[in-house]
Amino acid sequence: MTYSHQIESWFQKKGSFIEGLNLYRQVGGMYPISIFQGYETAPYVPEAVESRLVQALRDYLNKNPPAEGVAPQLQADETTATRIPGAAKAEPPKILELRQEARLLHKRHAFLHPQLKLVESDKQRYEIACEIMEKVIPKLDRIYDQIREWESTGELPKEDTSSIVQDTVRKMQRWTNLKSRISRVKGFLKKDNLEARTRQQYEKEIIEKEAEKRDIEEMLGL
Repeated sequence: MTYSHQIESWFQKKGSFIEGLNLYRQVGGMYPISIFQGYETAPYVPEAVESRLVQALRDYLNKNPPAEGVAPQLQADETTATRIPGAAKAEPPKILELRQEARLLHKRHAFLHPQLKLVESDKQRYEIACEIMEKVIPKLDRIYDQIREWESTGELPKEDTSSIVQDTVRKMQRWTNLKSRISRVKGFLKKDNLEARTRQQYEKEIIEKEAEKRDIEEMLGL
């Protein structure tokens, strides 16, 4: 049975998230696999994540409809790149920039997702979930929409100069705030009378904020 037949069967029987994810690992598609990782053992899969898996598999099925009868299965040594339309096309600098931004967003997503289980308060979990679902994933969607548009039409995304400037200003403000907070927290850690639990929280905060600061530096070329 080909992957197309397996995906079609998955849709027909309304298969589980895990089954769909295993199929997506085989065929690849519009999203890097990292956007779905971590949810295999989660008690709840957010609707936005599940809908993206459905969208990705439907996109594969539309481009690779199952033929009558049983076609030969893809060989195991076929790479994702050979199966993704347009993957071998030479990419202009703008598309490479978008891919780099996507990589940084995936790094941010990979960092944030485990924090949902590590933080102690519902307020912190809510803030992390909001960043994932309202900032990281929507930005990734826009980036991959632009890349797919270029792959299908050859047209580069139009740049909104004012939007770029505003985004750069926001990133610089965030970078400045992070730098200031890291410096203050390092000062707190120099105190000898800190409780062990408070010291651990400060050390954890520094690790998180330094990771975010490095991501912004990569985005802005600082």
